Amino acid sequence: MFMKWPESAKFLETLPRRGRKHNTGLIVASQHIEEFINREEGSAVISSCASRLLLAQSSTIVDQVVDVFHLPSGVREMLQTFAPGEGLLTLNNNTARMQVETLSHEWPHVKTGGE
Repeated sequence: MFMKWPESAKFLETLPRRGRKHNTGLIVASQHIEEFINREEGSAVISSCASRLLLAQSSTIVDQVVDVFHLPSGVREMLQTFAPGEGLLTLNNNTARMQVETLSHEWPHVKTGGE
C-alpha cells in the first residue's frame, strides 16, 4: 500500500538507506509487484534489497519481472507455473528455485480459507 501515495512511497525509498547506517534490516512484501516496478521509488526499494523471494507471477507482468530482476529468460515459464510454496530466491546475483514446506504445528497459522 505504501507505493500508492507519493509521500509514503518516498518514505519507503528513504528507509533502507537510513536504516543501513544503523545496521537495520527491512522486509517489504507485496502481492502487486507492478506497484514497485512502475514507480521510481519502488525501483529504488527493489535495487536496495539484498535478497528477494519471487513467487508465482501473472502472465501480464512476468516479462517485466524478468527484466527488472535481471533473471534468465528460462525462468519466465517457472514464474507463471509455480504452485503455492514454490518460488525463486535471489541473493548476491545467485538465483535458486525453492520450495517452502509448512510443519504441522505451523499450519494453523498460515492456512487461509475454509477447511
